[in-house]
Amino acid sequence: MGTSKGNYGRKMYEDIAWKKAISKGLKREEKEFTKICPRCKKSFSVLKKMNGEGVFYTPKKEKKFCSIKCANSREMNKEIREKIGETLRKEKELKTCLSCGKIFSGRGTKFCSLQCVGKAKRINSKSLKEYRRRCSFMFNPYDYIEEFNFSLIEEFGWYKPKNKENNLNGISRDHMVSVKYGFENNIPSQIIAHPANCKLVLQNKNSSKCDSCSIGILELAKKIIKWDNKHGVYL
Repeated sequence: MGTSKGNYGRKMYEDIAWKKAISKGLKREEKEFTKICPRCKKSFSVLKKMNGEGVFYTPKKEKKFCSIKCANSREMNKEIREKIGETLRKEKELKTCLSCGKIFSGRGTKFCSLQCVGKAKRINSKSLKEYRRRCSFMFNPYDYIEEFNFSLIEEFGWYKPKNKENNLNGISRDHMVSVKYGFENNIPSQIIAHPANCKLVLQNKNSSKCDSCSIGILELAKKIIKWDNKHGVYL
């Protein structure tokens, strides 16, 4: 068997150390040191030699464990075992697929397959589209002149798409509590479509707002009560 570069270098170092020790009149000494095995906590001996400077060192890579068995073992503490057990329990937890109703085991998902995920997204998209239609403002803002800032209309005009008069910088009616929020939180469409939830804003500002809300649902509830007391119940 050939000698590796590492072993060859170590052997040269040892030979030079012994030559230095002999030249200085030092004896080639060996000594046993006691260590504690980090696995089994038993004590074991490690043989060390003295170099030319009178310092003991280990000729080979120093042993960390008392035996090969301890070196190859992987001790798991209580915390690690509990985490593994918790993970396994979650993986075995039975769930009902929200799309097809099939019972399955898994974690971090509400569907049994990618097909069911896609189906749920299509249904959800269709439902959102219908909900958005029901949330459209159906009232005439000119019936409530004191509630809205019509000076914006006089300055910018109403928003019109390109296929209808093309006024892209006009004013549109914004849902302060957004349609998306209402859909995700099962809020009746009549609440989202109430005039008290309407605000006149520039269309580009309305677009940048996207699905975020400018007021909270509790504030909207107070506005609806105030509106209905002033103008009569709208819903």
